Amino acid sequence: MLKREFITRQEYDVAVTSTKSLEATVAADRALMEQARIQLEYTRIHSPIAGRTGTLAVKPGNLVPASGGGIPLVTINSTDPILVSFSIPERQLEEIRRYQFEKDMRIEIVVDRSGPAAAEGKLVFIDNTVTPQTGTVVLKTRVLNKDEILWPGQFVNVRIILRIEPEAVVVPEAAVQPGQDGSFVYLIDPASKVVVQPVKVARQIGNEVVIAAGVKPGNQVITEIPQALEAGATVRLAGAESKGGAPDKGKKGKDGKKGGKKPEGKAEG
Repeated sequence: MLKREFITRQEYDVAVTSTKSLEATVAADRALMEQARIQLEYTRIHSPIAGRTGTLAVKPGNLVPASGGGIPLVTINSTDPILVSFSIPERQLEEIRRYQFEKDMRIEIVVDRSGPAAAEGKLVFIDNTVTPQTGTVVLKTRVLNKDEILWPGQFVNVRIILRIEPEAVVVPEAAVQPGQDGSFVYLIDPASKVVVQPVKVARQIGNEVVIAAGVKPGNQVITEIPQALEAGATVRLAGAESKGGAPDKGKKGKDGKKGGKKPEGKAEG
């Protein structure tokens, strides 16, 4: 219109100035709208994780500081999956690290000492230092907890299965005697004579001892040992079965699948 002289230069300049002024007003209004949207977001609290909320620490009417230093509004604990932390003696750390990537290694969580495992998982964390006061190392396992059998803060028993020994030979602790040349047991030979048999102990699990060498399945081991018992003495079995009996043969976990003291663990959110 200006080129065809339908409007004057002054009218054109006024129109251009008015357009730029309105565009600036629109931009300012958009900035105000975005600021209002951000302020609205501050009225809603979004949890960064899925889990269960605890009791509210801040109630309506309480003063809440605008910056850091205040107490959290609420604590949220993740329950599925859940982390279970526990401690082991530092002398066991080397063995656990040796088997931590083996497929048979697993960690069982036992809520009731006399009951079955409530859950099991893999080792996911080994602390990078030994606690000087206790001589222990903190470990963590992550387990599925869909039914929420485990609860954050709950104390549980932890059983570490390092590997499976299908042909482990096990005898009661009372059967293994200390000697100057090492440990030994009393066996009964086919002639009902007492034989002193040196043994190599692999490890002890509770009241049972895993024998690495010296005793074979089928050997009769004396478990209740009289004071006057000597090698070559003749013995007679009491009852239909020997009290010593044959050593147990069966599957045995490296950590004492059949029993023994279990470290306590604590479930974390």
